Amino acid sequence: MKLKKETQLFFLLGIISFLLIESFYNLVLYANTAIFVKYIHNLELVIPWIIVCLFIIFGELILFSNNKLESNLKLRLLVYITISQRILIQFKFPTEILLVFSVALFITLILYFTEILFLFKRLTFFTDFRQIIGGLILGMGIQTLFLILSISSNLSTNIIKLPAIIISSIILIFLNNRLFSSYRIDGTLIKSEETNNLLVNNENFSLVHFLFFGLVFYFCLNWIINPMILAAYDKNILNFISYGYIFYGISILIFSILSFFLISVLFHRNINNFSNLIIIINLIYLILNSIIIFIIDMEFLDLAPLYISIITFVGIFCIMLNISYYLSCYNLPSRSKTYKGIALFLISFICLFAIQTIISWVFYFSYIYMVFIMTICYFLIFMFLELKKIRRTKTLKSKSFKLNKLYALTFTILLGINLIVLIPVVFFRKIEAPNKHPTIMVWNIHNAIGMDGQFDLDAIIDEIREYDPDIIGINEIDNGAMKSSYMDMTAYLAHKLNMYYYFGPSFYNHYGNAILSKYELSECNNYRLPRKEGTYREPRGVICVKIIIDKETWIIYNTHLNEPDAIVQIPYIVELIESDDFKNIVWMGDFNAIPNSKEYKRINDTTTLKFIDTHKYLENNPDLTCEYDEDYNPTKRIDYILCSPDLIPLKSYVHCSIASDHCAVITRF
Repeated sequence: MKLKKETQLFFLLGIISFLLIESFYNLVLYANTAIFVKYIHNLELVIPWIIVCLFIIFGELILFSNNKLESNLKLRLLVYITISQRILIQFKFPTEILLVFSVALFITLILYFTEILFLFKRLTFFTDFRQIIGGLILGMGIQTLFLILSISSNLSTNIIKLPAIIISSIILIFLNNRLFSSYRIDGTLIKSEETNNLLVNNENFSLVHFLFFGLVFYFCLNWIINPMILAAYDKNILNFISYGYIFYGISILIFSILSFFLISVLFHRNINNFSNLIIIINLIYLILNSIIIFIIDMEFLDLAPLYISIITFVGIFCIMLNISYYLSCYNLPSRSKTYKGIALFLISFICLFAIQTIISWVFYFSYIYMVFIMTICYFLIFMFLELKKIRRTKTLKSKSFKLNKLYALTFTILLGINLIVLIPVVFFRKIEAPNKHPTIMVWNIHNAIGMDGQFDLDAIIDEIREYDPDIIGINEIDNGAMKSSYMDMTAYLAHKLNMYYYFGPSFYNHYGNAILSKYELSECNNYRLPRKEGTYREPRGVICVKIIIDKETWIIYNTHLNEPDAIVQIPYIVELIESDDFKNIVWMGDFNAIPNSKEYKRINDTTTLKFIDTHKYLENNPDLTCEYDEDYNPTKRIDYILCSPDLIPLKSYVHCSIASDHCAVITRF
């Protein structure tokens, strides 16, 4: 009976861990969309929604911190709230409503996990920290499976998740009732006669610990176990498989399983000199993350796959070892103090979110600097809190772990399912033979956030399909960015549209331009554009690819320029183009320059290059492409498809919709 309950608890923790990871990814998306994009210039409109979110957070904290409410009733209430919120968030509500639901779901899951931890080492079937770590790995494996199936989309609104969510909800209710409803778990919990305290005289967590846990949680989901972020710093991996995040998703799962069993062996055999082990592992991780600035940002790309794999394995092992230490050596304090700690946990989380936003979008620094800051803070706080206690902890003892076979079997099946699922996603794609007369589209998609404030990449895809382009230039596209739920948006578009792709970051590796093509791509390059002296605007770039069309080599440039910097960026690109023969050249993008501006006139300000503005060439009154009025009609023309004189544009269109704040320009040659 005990073993059966231990197994049930394992699967319950796995489902909760998956939902918690997913809710975090959706929360940061809707926080960005509702607060930083939709209402950035109208903060008074977002304040009521922030108040609603705070009311939900503190309302739940106050309600469930009440000692008069029995623990089994709390767990049941939290499960029902979790399920109702998760099902609601499955549907497409306005962004503000989705933000409120995401906040409610996230805080509910945090509280449920906390209530579970209150029972740790106090119930006969819940006595070993490896049960918690095993559940976390199961949740990560489920999350990886859905990342593969949904092509990096973390969105809770993804329809493929609905059957799994319904089944998981039923299982969650069943397991919660089976495990906890038969116990009267109030202020006096049922203590295990075989309690597996790995250290005598356990201390209680302090409030500072909860601040630290907020940092660890954020650090893990924003770096250590985030495959989309890791893949963004490894351009070489795209030569191995189609989608880099899949490689790192599977790697994270494998590294987590290896770390789990390695720690199990270490604890089972009794760790001598435990203090030295945990300090050394944390110090190694500090060093690896500190020099990553030189390895990654200095463009030592050949080292990237090996280095990121090493740093990921060490990071996962380090975090799991620390979790093992904390669960073995500490207990939760009183309920009132614990819930105050959860408030500090959330404050830590919010502060890190704000710091990351400032680093990326105010100073335009590489995200690696954020990783460095989190690493330093993590190490220093951990040493400050634990150095004396670790020094006193010479040995940790553990009894044999009865569920090792169950975990080995479950993890093997989970890994096998992930590997089987990725085969059709990665290796069985067949791209249709393209037209000899290509249709080319360029579109600034505004990170897939439409004029209605909704994040909807599928709406972009549906509108692209209307024109069936053979080559697409995309501006303002994310790759593993927090503000778009860490999606590899280029891979997602390419998979749904069945095209080859190339992504070129403008700065911090997570945001830039992309080219998608039904023709195979070669000699892909990304160039960072100069900025006008005295200006400090968002860095921009231009990407260039070569394509064979009807036995002729075409060179395609896609760029996104800054309004004040275009005066120096356009000559830079012209110089790049002049390095090749001026034949079969297409230059497209968001130029941020109207046709009668001095920046636009620099395009043909040479004796050798004379570009054709394809839409103007075919239309006496070219359509406008940007800056919608209150009726969603564009008022400016700044998006172009230009070509060399040897190419003949046959038809040209401008497609406008609320899916983006720019219109798409389409030309058929």
